[in-house]
Amino acid sequence: MNVQQPLWKRKIAQLAEYDIKHHASLLKWTTLIIWACSLVAEVGTFAANRKLPPKEKSFIIKQELTAGGISLAIMYLLADRFEKWGERLVNRGKLLPRELPQKWRNAAAVQKILKADPEFLKQECLGNKAWIEKLTGFRKGVSVLAGTIGTIIAFNITTPLISNKIASYFQNRSLAQKMSQGNASPLNPPVNPVNPTPPVPAPVTAPMRLQSTLAMPYYRYSPFGAATSFYR
Repeated sequence: MNVQQPLWKRKIAQLAEYDIKHHASLLKWTTLIIWACSLVAEVGTFAANRKLPPKEKSFIIKQELTAGGISLAIMYLLADRFEKWGERLVNRGKLLPRELPQKWRNAAAVQKILKADPEFLKQECLGNKAWIEKLTGFRKGVSVLAGTIGTIIAFNITTPLISNKIASYFQNRSLAQKMSQGNASPLNPPVNPVNPTPPVPAPVTAPMRLQSTLAMPYYRYSPFGAATSFYR
């Protein structure tokens, strides 16, 4: 690498080299960074909204940060697990390219090829190192595909469900706080033990229903949620 090059060119070259060696890992981290930036922009939009009351703004920001943080963690774990699962399939000889000879379609031979064992290459491959590149590239492709599947599952199915659970928890807690404040209102004061007076009964009202609003969304947006909204 030329040291005289500008910093941004050197960083791009380093990313390119990392992508060649760890393509699935770079794809995973790129997705996480994009989603984290989206979360920061979403929270910043609520924080900059002057029309929201302070309590409601604090409630929404806490809800979004909690749901977003858990979603990022789940996405990383699923993508990482699926990526390693794909690599293990190749390492154990469970998923191999079709052109690989039958005598090498076992875990022992695959490990010797991937580790470039000199004795194996000399005796079995007759010094030909082409299978090292082919099998290594195949394993990288499988890990990328598996990691992408894990990311899709996390983004479209797992995280929307968990985000909805978290949003429901925060809204139920807010509803419980409002109801407790209503019970301690002047309409229903506590009884004075020295001079007891019967409390004024609170008016009977229908139970409050939990509804979603634009300011306090119940369902976080996701392609999966948008696709299934027609069936709710």
